[in-house]
Amino acid sequence: MKLSRSGGDQFADIVKMIHEARYNAIKNVNAELVKLYWNIGEYISIKLKSSCYSVKNQNNIRKRVLYKIIRKGKLIAKENWNGR
Repeated sequence: MKLSRSGGDQFADIVKMIHEARYNAIKNVNAELVKLYWNIGEYISIKLKSSCYSVKNQNNIRKRVLYKIIRKGKLIAKENWNGR
């Protein structure tokens, strides 16, 4: 990033740096959340395959977990968006 030399623009540069850092932080957090949710889904699938639940019950469990993950993800996304 190139910084300008004029007095008033220096604060604009600082604000821009802050916004870029926030954006990068949110992007990294979201990437980690996607990995986490993927790993949770994989873990649940493995456990369900080795369980004695019927296919119908397995699907119901998956739907409930997915709903909770999506709902939690929306809350996190909303908090990140409002924090800007």
